[in-house]
Amino acid sequence: GNKSEKDILFRDELAHMPGNVGVTLILSSPAAEWKGRKGYVTTNVLSEEAGELVDKADIFLCGPPVMTDKVIESLKELGVNGCRIHYERFTI
Repeated sequence: GNKSEKDILFRDELAHMPGNVGVTLILSSPAAEWKGRKGYVTTNVLSEEAGELVDKADIFLCGPPVMTDKVIESLKELGVNGCRIHYERFTI
């Protein structure tokens, strides 16, 4: 999740990750021409995008405290065991 397209870090690297890695970009304040997902990373978005992987895979998050806290809460609502959630919080 990012505010705008210019805020997406390592976009090319994420798009070309090796192995079984999926990337979904979601913007909270996109430009009018943005064709991807809009809004925030919510329980519904996680369920739709990750589906059955949510209860099988390790989850890695990096972002501001408010976002990481909300995503962790959503993941737990979906049944993800806390020991499979790995995160790093940062502030600007």
